[in-house]
Amino acid sequence: MGCYSGTPLMNVSGWSFESTTAKACDACYADQRCTGWSTADNRTATLYTGRLQHHFLKTCVSAARYSSSHSSGQRSWWGISAGDGHWYSTPQSGECVEGATLGTDGCTWRVVQQVKYANASCIDGKIDAYVEARGAACFARCGSPLNRTSECYMNCYFNSLVGDAAFNLTQPPADALLQSWLRGFEENDPNMGGCPVVHTLPCKGAQCPRRERGGHLQDTKDRGALAAVASTTAMAWRGERSSVKRAVA
Repeated sequence: MGCYSGTPLMNVSGWSFESTTAKACDACYADQRCTGWSTADNRTATLYTGRLQHHFLKTCVSAARYSSSHSSGQRSWWGISAGDGHWYSTPQSGECVEGATLGTDGCTWRVVQQVKYANASCIDGKIDAYVEARGAACFARCGSPLNRTSECYMNCYFNSLVGDAAFNLTQPPADALLQSWLRGFEENDPNMGGCPVVHTLPCKGAQCPRRERGGHLQDTKDRGALAAVASTTAMAWRGERSSVKRAVA
C-alpha cells in the first residue's frame, strides 16, 4: 500500500475519518497546486504540492491527484446519474410513417400518444431545485450560491449527488430525483412542483419532419425546438419493443 508524501501545501481537519478524507479531496481538487494528500491520524490531512514520493514501507491513508486527457485534473462526472434508466434516441430518419408498424422499412419508433409539452428549462429545473435544497450547506459557501456556471456550484452539485461527509451529505435516493422530474410533467401548477403546459405551433419550413398520411406527405408538429414532451412512445430497439416516457429538448 505505502504512503505518499511531498512538499506540504496546507492542512485540513475533520471530525471523523470520512469527513477528513472528503475535505482533503475537496481541497485538493479546488487548488491546482495540490498533487496529493495524506493523513496519519484520520483527523488531520496534509495536502502536498509538487512531485510526490511513494514510501512503500510506511502506512497511512493517502491519495495522489488523478488526471487524464479526459478530466484535465478535474472531477469526472462519468457514472453520475439520477438512477437506473436507458437512453433511447428518436432520430427523425427512424420515425415510422403514420399507421405503419414498428420495423416497417427499418423504422424504429412512433408516437402513440402525446401527453404534455413543457419547457425543458422548467423540467430540468426541478432536478436542480432538489439538488440545491439537499446540498444547501455546500452551496452556501459559494460566493454566488446559485450561479450555475461557477466551479463552486458544480462542485457542490457533484457532492450533493454522490454524497460528501464533509457536509454530512449522503447520496440521495434515486426515487427522490426521479419524482422531482416526473412531477414537472404530472402537475401543471408550479406551486405543486409542476410545469405549465406549452402549446406548440405547427412546424413550417423545409427543415420540418414530414409524415405520410393517407397517401400524402404532411408537415408534423415540431416536437423538439421549443419544448420538452412527455409521451408514451412505442419503440423498437435491437428487435425489442418498449413503452417509455421521454423528454426531448
